[in-house]
Amino acid sequence: MKIKVILYGVLIISWASLFKLDKFSFKRYLPVGILTAFLYTILSAINEKTKWWVVKKSILPKLPSNFPFAFGPFIFLPIWLFKLTLGRFWLYLTINIGLGIFFAYPLTTLFEKVNIYKMKNMSRIQLVFLSVSSSVILYLYQVFLEEVLKPITNKQKHGKMTTK
Repeated sequence: MKIKVILYGVLIISWASLFKLDKFSFKRYLPVGILTAFLYTILSAINEKTKWWVVKKSILPKLPSNFPFAFGPFIFLPIWLFKLTLGRFWLYLTINIGLGIFFAYPLTTLFEKVNIYKMKNMSRIQLVFLSVSSSVILYLYQVFLEEVLKPITNKQKHGKMTTK
């Protein structure tokens, strides 16, 4: 029961953070949040064969074991990070390295202790590397989106959207 409370907490706290986010930033960074969730879901599917980690519990038996993370912090954390750091790559990278270390060491230790998941065929340093390398890919994706959507974004930001 304690495990489900933690998993629900991970999900609910992530979604609750939306109340502090402005609508423009949410729309602007949602694609990178969705891509993050998608990449994590692919990694979870690969994990079925490689057994990098073993998930012990899920919120509901019918839901994938990665559900609370893929549809919680892995969507909203990138949105917040990009809102706070876009245009300052080194700050973004430094924060992601710190978060990768935090996730791989104290947070994973806690989750292993309460029996949510256990690292098996992936070391914690490999987990940090995976986290940081994927964050660089996500940054490049967001920079690409910013360039492609720049004309639309500028019009929205300045209230000059017109329909023809």
